[in-house]
Amino acid sequence: MKKEIKIAFEELGAVVKNSKSDSMVEFFNAIELTIPLYQKYWEDNVFGLDTFLEKKIEPTYENIISYFFSDTTLPHGHMIFINKLFRPTTPHSAEYDEWHSEFINEDIDLTVVREVVGDGNLKFLQVFESYGFPDYFFICLNDPNLENPTLFSTDHETFFSEIENEGDLESFLETFFRKDEFYRVVMKYMEVL
Repeated sequence: MKKEIKIAFEELGAVVKNSKSDSMVEFFNAIELTIPLYQKYWEDNVFGLDTFLEKKIEPTYENIISYFFSDTTLPHGHMIFINKLFRPTTPHSAEYDEWHSEFINEDIDLTVVREVVGDGNLKFLQVFESYGFPDYFFICLNDPNLENPTLFSTDHETFFSEIENEGDLESFLETFFRKDEFYRVVMKYMEVL
């Protein structure tokens, strides 16, 4: 994996242990990231700020960061780092049984993935989950670019009938606010209120 990807994860608040393997699975296993991640489009909505203000919490850097970057269950329009094997196309896996019994129909279209990874058995790793649409973000372990794989997304309501190519992982990581950027956006928004 590119060193820039490791650096980007660290800038987002992750602890990234050194991995001696070139495996994508091992790289992601070496990442510990338990805080919410906010994409830069959040700037237009500032989800959760009303609740923060209602609690009359002093809007210091520490308070804002502590409030928004601690509890991943609060509905603030964020994403979370997942890192789990995602096997909806592997018969007899838990994901296969769940998705095939509840969601998947004949409209499965893996063209977007195949355009990047080609033919063969598809193996996925879920990397992020969102509280919005789409909600599943994954990479293909067969990706020919192991240094900077393509990130794909789908949603539980349109599972694998609609897949988006989100671009390479390094560029996608740049769509998230770093904490200091996030703080500046909140302060700017509060001045408008």
